[in-house]
Amino acid sequence: MDISQPLSVLIPEVCARTEKLLAQDLKIAQYRFGFYRVPFGPKNNEDGLVLQIWLSDLPSEHFPHEHRYQLRARVLKGAITKHLWEVKSDAQGSHQTVREICHDSSRRDSEVGGRVSVRCTETKMYEAGDMYEIPFGQIHSSTINSFPTVTIVDKTGSQVDDGPIHYAPIESNGVQLKEYDLFGNHDNERARQAILSVLKELSLAANCK
Repeated sequence: MDISQPLSVLIPEVCARTEKLLAQDLKIAQYRFGFYRVPFGPKNNEDGLVLQIWLSDLPSEHFPHEHRYQLRARVLKGAITKHLWEVKSDAQGSHQTVREICHDSSRRDSEVGGRVSVRCTETKMYEAGDMYEIPFGQIHSSTINSFPTVTIVDKTGSQVDDGPIHYAPIESNGVQLKEYDLFGNHDNERARQAILSVLKELSLAANCK
C-alpha cells in the first residue's frame, strides 16, 4: 500500500483492509499514548504498516520519547501536532530516562539513566492529507488537536528486543514506572466497535471530497 497516494484512493483501501482484519477476530492493541493500533504488516505490531486510531476517551500520556525505528505517516482524519525535543543530562533535571521493556504483548518501564532536562525545539501541526516523518531516535511527542484522529504509519528498521526510550516527568513521589499489557487493558469488542464507527466517518469524509 502506497500511503502517499491521494486520500480518495488510500482511504477506501485502508477501510477495506481494516474491516477485513476486524472480521477475523483480531486482537486490538491499546497504547499508552491514547490510540488503538491495527497492524497491516507481516510482523504483528513490529514492522510494516499500522493504522493508529486516536480517541478522546482513551488514557493518554504525552511525555517526550524516541523509537528504535524510523517512520513516515499520513494523517487520514483529524489533526495531530508533533513536538520535537532536545534532551540533555542534568543532575537537577525535571525528567528521568526510562526504557519500556517489551516482551510479547507486555510492557514494563525500567529506569536506565539519570535525570535530564528537556526543551521543545519545534512544533508543527499536521491535518488530513499531510505526511510527516520521524527519523530513528528522534525525540518527539504528540498532541491530538481533534478527535477522532487517524494516521497510517509505515515503520522500518524496528528492533524487536529494543523498546522505546521515554523521558518521564519526575513527580513529588518520583517517576511513575508502569506495567501493562497491550491486549489485556481494555475490552476488545468495544475497541472493535469504536474503530468500525471511525471507519464509517472516514469513508463518508472520503466520499465527500
